[in-house]
Amino acid sequence: REQNAFGAPPKVFLHGTPRQWDAKARPWVVQEKDRMAKMLREEGVEVVERMYFEGEKPTLSMHFRCLDVFDPTEGTTPT
Repeated sequence: REQNAFGAPPKVFLHGTPRQWDAKARPWVVQEKDRMAKMLREEGVEVVERMYFEGEKPTLSMHFRCLDVFDPTEGTTPT
């Protein structure tokens, strides 16, 4: 099993919004995300999915509001 430089298995974080992952007009977006997550998991990679603004009406502005709330350290272990 693969490990990173710290001896832990790799972990991938997928961040999205309802505009991306619930888009009825663009179903391939969530299909591609799900397919990638499945392939990674099959290779032993831990996949963490984070949906921002869940339950809100999908809008273009919500997509950009992620910049205000995104925390790149979320789910990481301090060294």
